[in-house]
Amino acid sequence: MPKPTTSFKKRVADIVRNVCMVVLLLFVALGQFAVVMPELEIVRTFIIFQILLLTILFSVATFLNIYQIIPRFLLRGKYVSYIGILVGITVFFVSIQIMFEWTTLKMYQLPPGDYGFFAKNNIFILDFLSTFICYLISLIATSLLVFIQHWRKSGERIRELEQTGVRVELEKARSKIDSGALFDILDKVASIVVSTPQEAIGMLMECSKSLRRQLYESEYRQDFSTLTEKTKHTFREPYPVVNFLIEKRYRLARNLLMIIAVCVIGSANIDPHQPFSLVGFATITGFFLMLGYLNVYVLLPFFFFKNRMILYFTTITLLVFVFIMILLPSDLINERFGIQGIIIISNIVQIGFIQAGITAIVLFQHWARNERHIGQLEAVTMQAELEQLQNQINPHFLFNMLNNILVLIRESPEEAVVILHKMSDMLKYQYHAGTNREALLNDEIHFLTDFLNLEKIRRDHFEFAISTDERIKDKSVPPLLFIPFVENAVKHSNDTVNLSYVRLNFSFTDDKLFFCCFNSKPLNPQKKTAYGGLGLTNIKRRLELLYDGNYSLDIREEETTYIVQLKIKI
Repeated sequence: MPKPTTSFKKRVADIVRNVCMVVLLLFVALGQFAVVMPELEIVRTFIIFQILLLTILFSVATFLNIYQIIPRFLLRGKYVSYIGILVGITVFFVSIQIMFEWTTLKMYQLPPGDYGFFAKNNIFILDFLSTFICYLISLIATSLLVFIQHWRKSGERIRELEQTGVRVELEKARSKIDSGALFDILDKVASIVVSTPQEAIGMLMECSKSLRRQLYESEYRQDFSTLTEKTKHTFREPYPVVNFLIEKRYRLARNLLMIIAVCVIGSANIDPHQPFSLVGFATITGFFLMLGYLNVYVLLPFFFFKNRMILYFTTITLLVFVFIMILLPSDLINERFGIQGIIIISNIVQIGFIQAGITAIVLFQHWARNERHIGQLEAVTMQAELEQLQNQINPHFLFNMLNNILVLIRESPEEAVVILHKMSDMLKYQYHAGTNREALLNDEIHFLTDFLNLEKIRRDHFEFAISTDERIKDKSVPPLLFIPFVENAVKHSNDTVNLSYVRLNFSFTDDKLFFCCFNSKPLNPQKKTAYGGLGLTNIKRRLELLYDGNYSLDIREEETTYIVQLKIKI
């Protein structure tokens, strides 16, 4: 018999979770009517119908909240609209309950009882507000599973970003080249290359090996996690609603709001004709506050946030049960056992939903704080990765030039001296540009011209051309953005028999820079290789981080040419 797949298990778990939710909502609805359940069978049947209808409506509202309202409003930063929808749904349910109770009393000519909106000695507005807050918090409680899921994901994302940040910093430290020592070696090689070319070759080869060990053979290899899935920072700084919920400066106001809400819930027990009812109001309010603060400051930190979920839910259920048994009205003790059981269970569920609503609000706070922290970590990590990727381009160019100079030393030591000084100047520019966020495009083009001139000296059958637009003279671009494309063009145009070429074009239209690179390719290459390598891999990653997909890069191979076309906004 085949084992159930993960997707099948997930569907079963979703079904079980939804059924449990509906059953709990049934007890919530049942608790609203159990205390006014009359003896007449026909009236009881009508009330059962009301209970079932209220359960269905509450279930529909719950699933709409989870699958439609939260994704479309809360997760898109429409907080006022989201709160407005919840308030509207809550008012609808309170109105439905009032209508049901009024219809029952009028239809069957029943006298007002001791409980309900139309009970004798009842303050209607306090009962309305109490029921409203209970429904609102219960509706928020139905979002608990969603908040748990997003809170966990945000925590995992923070750990991932922190680990990535550590790896990036290690890679930056590992790949940092001592530029002063490198320039000293190049100057020393230039001073001895004519008199003792073999010693100069040995020094350059040893330098190249040392750099390769440092950059590519360290125990810390480049292993970045992908950041292609953009986190929507729903809880950004400018939103006052989120600021009120999560910032420390509003802690006193949040606590006052909670105390007021609990007092309103307890106010439904005030009877203006019985001064002793104020004692009951104070007792119920005190127990509610004690349970709420115990949940927020003890149970959540010591159980929930330490992944002791079963212990947390068991403890909160037992506390609610004790709370109900202590505060159970004395006149309900004489009710039938079945009615007592329904009232106790429904009250446990109702108060449990209120505590779950408080838990959901706390989780929302942690989730929102995590998302803001994620935004800060992503900004820092992406900047560090950009710097690391920029450094990674330097060695690619460096090793190509060292190999070229080694060939020149053997063929023409005098010319190698000129090239060494030229290369030293180019590397100084590269290191200087690598520390800046932007560089003048004219300087970049001059750097590319020097690079291609060096290649032309090394190769007999090679030519290049660079065409520019007059409008780009004063434009700035990220430094060393084009050299990987030119390096690959030089590499793949190498032809020892026929004339090879590289042609670059820079143009500017509508705030966009267009860069085109054409290079020839041998008609009969000795070995078929993929176009690109480490340089192109890094430049694609760098473009993604710099422009977040707002660029166009087209690389294609034709029969006799390779073509690169890049479009960026500057």
